[in-house]
Amino acid sequence: MNCYRCATPIPSNARYCFACGADVSGDTAQGIHPIQRDPELEAKLAEELQGDFVIERLLGRGGMAVVFLARDLQLDRKVAIKVLPPELTYGQGLIERFKREARTAATLDHPHIVPIYRIAKSGKLFWFAMKFIVGESLADILEREKTLPPDRTAAILTQVADALEFAHQHSVIHRDVKPANVMLDRRGWATVTDFGIAKAVGLQSLTSSESMIGTPYYMSPEQCAGKQSLTGASDQYALGVMTYQILSGKLPFTGFATVDIIKQHCFDPPPPLGALRPGLPRELVKVVERALAKNPEDRFPSVTEYAAAFAAAAHDSGAVAPHPGPKAAASAPTGTASGAHRPRRLVLLGTVGGLTTVALISIVLWELRANQSTPDQRPLVTSRHPDSAAPPMRIADTDSVAARAAAAPVVRPAPPSPIGAAPAESNSTLKRAPPPSRRPAPREARLFLRGVSEDATVKLDGQQVHDSVLLLRPGRHEVAVTRPGFAPWTEILWADAGDQLARWVVAGPVRPPAPVPVPESTPRIAVHQPDATLRIQVQPPARIVIDNVDFGEQRTLVHSVAADASHRISIVPVRPGYARKDTILTPRPGDTLTVRIRLEAGP
Repeated sequence: MNCYRCATPIPSNARYCFACGADVSGDTAQGIHPIQRDPELEAKLAEELQGDFVIERLLGRGGMAVVFLARDLQLDRKVAIKVLPPELTYGQGLIERFKREARTAATLDHPHIVPIYRIAKSGKLFWFAMKFIVGESLADILEREKTLPPDRTAAILTQVADALEFAHQHSVIHRDVKPANVMLDRRGWATVTDFGIAKAVGLQSLTSSESMIGTPYYMSPEQCAGKQSLTGASDQYALGVMTYQILSGKLPFTGFATVDIIKQHCFDPPPPLGALRPGLPRELVKVVERALAKNPEDRFPSVTEYAAAFAAAAHDSGAVAPHPGPKAAASAPTGTASGAHRPRRLVLLGTVGGLTTVALISIVLWELRANQSTPDQRPLVTSRHPDSAAPPMRIADTDSVAARAAAAPVVRPAPPSPIGAAPAESNSTLKRAPPPSRRPAPREARLFLRGVSEDATVKLDGQQVHDSVLLLRPGRHEVAVTRPGFAPWTEILWADAGDQLARWVVAGPVRPPAPVPVPESTPRIAVHQPDATLRIQVQPPARIVIDNVDFGEQRTLVHSVAADASHRISIVPVRPGYARKDTILTPRPGDTLTVRIRLEAGP
């Protein structure tokens, strides 16, 4: 069924909505209705956004807002517009709470926090435009897949914790961390959304009491108790509940009423995670249990340390106890089987070592003879390694074939000696060459390009790339973004190791060149004039006829017509009691005209 308030799909036996926290038990469980459109609100918003955005469709409804998918006409990109319905503007504190969400998210410039593009400055509606994420929420993924493996859980947890830690460093507590507020795109990139009830530490609350602010299933014990001074440990507890749900497919605390869930959060331990999903490593279970500690001081010092501990436990468990397979079974040291193959292995190693020693002695003798030839005929022997200027290294007879193979190319000849004289080092004790030192590779910087459309071409230092997240080596780089019909965007920047850089790609449209005057003697060539666009909105729905072409009964119609020509628009009512309306328009080239017609009662 669906939630009666926000239309989110929820299980039939659920007591609360996972998305908005609404009570869907008993008589309030009205989950049979789909998402209801509000034509009046959509028309008002379209009038408010005229010239800047064009509404495409309804994305969803929440407990206090409605989200539409729109297109930014200036930058030609898709955005999500969140608007507060007019009937909620009379609620105490709702307007300020809505504005605070926009302000809070706008001040947190982080790759894993949804960016805010624009906030309404004036008008009859309260709305803001934010990034449209092509993907689905973590709640939708869990609804479909039930549980996720630990490695995928660690990847999501690390990104969400990074975003929350950034908010905590700016004294912002989210207070509503849950799967419905985590969006994942097709690449697995996580974005934290909905800072509607986030609280800046030290600011006055928007409600008279801090009770029941959040979704009951994910509230920390201190949040359930209504404490004023919440810290990042509260978000860590909610993140632990979310991790528990991802691994087990169930919430740690459920109940028939809100007070039952709050009581369990405050006093009852969660059901053993290892019992709900057998096979989880014990260290992984301990990490989640620590994040769910009742006392905030018993949890991890920060959300990033919790995510790092979880990722380390998941990685160590995979390395220590891998899944049994053919390779693992073949490499297991069991009894007589290993002992039976040991003589054969020793014979093989001895044979290879003897052949290698003979080959090395032949190479040394050949080099000694070559040194007696003329300088023009001497072969040049160099090392493959950059440290070849070091003193000549001697190769030892080791039990490792790999060591001999790695050390063989760095042999240099001994000083010249008379022909026939045995090398002075042929019978001496040879030493093993030290392994080459590995220098750590410098950390790369990351550049996040925002505002890049799908048909744009991105080039980094002249090479085309196919991603908006670029990895940069330390130094100078040139980034260029081109798109047909828009001016090119270029920027030269310097990146240091480990930098996190973000740039907005803003390019204005290129105006077409002015028409070249044609002399009278030259025959004129017919030039196709650009079309104009008509956007017709009718209330109530009626038949729309343009230039004797009937488009049927519609509420909204977007149609292209020839510019600099008159067009007759007829609105024919299909319901009795309304009168027909006719009008004539003459649009200019490139115009986008919006015509709103409301039919009136007639004979």
